[in-house]
Amino acid sequence: MTNGEVHSILPAGNVTYIGGSFTYVGPHTGCGAPVDTPSGSPLEPYPQVEGTIHAVVPDGSGGWFIGGSFTRVGGVARNRLAHILSDGSVSGFNPNLNSGVFALVLSGSTLYAGGSSQA
Repeated sequence: MTNGEVHSILPAGNVTYIGGSFTYVGPHTGCGAPVDTPSGSPLEPYPQVEGTIHAVVPDGSGGWFIGGSFTRVGGVARNRLAHILSDGSVSGFNPNLNSGVFALVLSGSTLYAGGSSQA
């Protein structure tokens, strides 16, 4: 991914040259990724999220609960709420919500999700 427009692409053997109006080329992480604080680099592995993440809360075991307006996480159908394990995989947790999640709170083993309601 670039932070600007790509105007030309030329594959040549094992190298692809790109040119345009950008100053950075980095990995495509989807709509969210954990970032190493000292380096600013995304941590791997992390599943790509297709949609928008509005809320994140740690699960207490090195993983994360994410909420938002997404429909897939790591290629797995997850509507608006997902649990990403510490190894970067998507857990079996799948409440399949029908509206966006904008707030998450984990209290003990209970996850509270707040968001919009469908009319």
